[in-house]
Amino acid sequence: MARGFFQENYFTSRMKLVVAGNKPLDELTEMVVPLFGRLPKSERVPQQDLNGPYSRADFKVVPSQLN
Repeated sequence: MARGFFQENYFTSRMKLVVAGNKPLDELTEMVVPLFGRLPKSERVPQQDLNGPYSRADFKVVPSQLN
């Protein structure tokens, strides 16, 4: 039952990844792409819109104020 749920609901076209850190965006990208870029692409489309109320334009990179 759990395997069926996983296969039915977990696929790359439904995934979102959030990365936060005190490194420049280029460095964070270099760390993340080797780990998550290998996931097989899925052509499956979620049955419902899971994007939420925000669009990509609502987010921005904010420099850290910590020293």
